Amino acid sequence: MLNTEQAGARIAQLRKQAKFTQETLAEHLGVSPQAVSKWETGTAMPEVALLCALAETLNCGTDDILRPRECAAQSDSTAFAYDETFTPAPANIKMKARNDVRIIDLPACKMVSSGRVGWGDAFEPGGPMERFDKWFTAYDKTRADRFYPRDFMYGPEDGAWVEWAFAVTEIPTGIDGLGVIDFPGGLFAVAVSVDADGKDHGRVHNGIKDWVKASNCFALDMSDTRFCMGHISTPPKARDVMGYHQMDLYVPIRVREAGEK
Repeated sequence: MLNTEQAGARIAQLRKQAKFTQETLAEHLGVSPQAVSKWETGTAMPEVALLCALAETLNCGTDDILRPRECAAQSDSTAFAYDETFTPAPANIKMKARNDVRIIDLPACKMVSSGRVGWGDAFEPGGPMERFDKWFTAYDKTRADRFYPRDFMYGPEDGAWVEWAFAVTEIPTGIDGLGVIDFPGGLFAVAVSVDADGKDHGRVHNGIKDWVKASNCFALDMSDTRFCMGHISTPPKARDVMGYHQMDLYVPIRVREAGEK
């Protein structure tokens, strides 16, 4: 029996390998992009004449489209890739979850720091966090590039302390008694939460960890020098219309070694 869902995934795979968009493929076949979309989701299949034209356009045989065994073996690993040399994601990262988390490699650098402060008095008036916030807000405005925020707040998972730091290429003058640290950099798994929403932070933080554990290619890498971090990434105009800040949460990770479980 024809498995239309697998056949649809196979059509999507072959289309992408042939470097067609749904729109360009539809134009070649004289159908609508919506028809191609329905084929690829398995909610409909092309008629016999169209199936032959589809196979010819995709430079394959009709059995390449209709053979569920081959589709089942390949659709979960390569259906998204245009480049046939692209290393597919592990099967453990399901298609629907592949982009729930993004991987970022931060460079080692110097950071101007508030110092480690207990959460209880972290934001007391006149305290180190307020002093850091005042310095960082003023200094950040002097940056020539505006591509990405450079401040990160982090600390151990037990909440014993918190630190706020700003990445710099050179140690600036006039840091108002703030400290300077060596940030080790490295790989981080990142996802977005709502700033100041503890419940959402927990949901996203745990979701990142679950994703990493299921990835089959990364491992968590928290240590006494690498901590889970967060920073607000929302531009002011977006914050004004949304009514809240987005916060990127960073979880330190590393690539698993061969044979590691």
